Amino acid sequence: MCVQDKSQFDRPPAYSTHPRDTRLSTSSPASSSTVAATNALTRPCLQPTNFVYVNQERRIKRTYVIDPSLQIPNMFLPLIDDEKKRENNVMIQGMSAVDVDLWLVGRKNSEKGLEPVGKRTRIYVGSTAPWWQRDEDCVTVKINAIDNIAPVWLRVSAASGRATVLIPRSFHGPIAVKSTDQKRGVSHEIFKNSTQLTTMAQTRMFFVGDYSAVSRSGFDSAEWAGDQLVVETQRGWARIKYVDEDEPVVTPKRRFFDRLFGK
Repeated sequence: MCVQDKSQFDRPPAYSTHPRDTRLSTSSPASSSTVAATNALTRPCLQPTNFVYVNQERRIKRTYVIDPSLQIPNMFLPLIDDEKKRENNVMIQGMSAVDVDLWLVGRKNSEKGLEPVGKRTRIYVGSTAPWWQRDEDCVTVKINAIDNIAPVWLRVSAASGRATVLIPRSFHGPIAVKSTDQKRGVSHEIFKNSTQLTTMAQTRMFFVGDYSAVSRSGFDSAEWAGDQLVVETQRGWARIKYVDEDEPVVTPKRRFFDRLFGK
């Protein structure tokens, strides 16, 4: 069985099942011991697409299967200026809560001709909901990997409320969390697999994966071609964890004592 699209709008035809994510770029025992990010029974019945653009006022709750190598004719895409390039494979902007479940299609180990160096999947998901209309979960983004996916550059922005981002175990690169509330951020599992780089008043940066090997090669963020994540919240807090990571359920009573003791 498979899970149907969460949205009743623009539902594509059925999509066949895929092998699980195998691109594990880190050397952490916790990461390498995890063979799968998701179970095949939970995969959506959707056809793959590319260059998704969504901009609407009402709540956005969608599921997409994104194949970055899929060519979409310009006649089926929104018009842009001739001087601009279509850099974002996914660009979703809302004026209310946004909840997006993305499945990125990669290549099997046996397949030749993987994406060239520097080719990456660019994703932007954001909400401009004002503080008086904010939802507790203002922006939620879930990234699932199918086979060996290309590097992902993901930016998540929430004008108000909470931003929650779930990344695949294959993520290998820097994470920047820009938030007024620094009590939360990356999960315990991600933190164990990270090197903390910067801690400032409203910004924290981590490098997920084996940073020692990268630093010896002359790491330069301006030239970094691997995975990258930037999460920005103006009136809320951010939470980043692995897509298959289980965390304890926070009850109202537990949340009260967490706030009381500053956890």
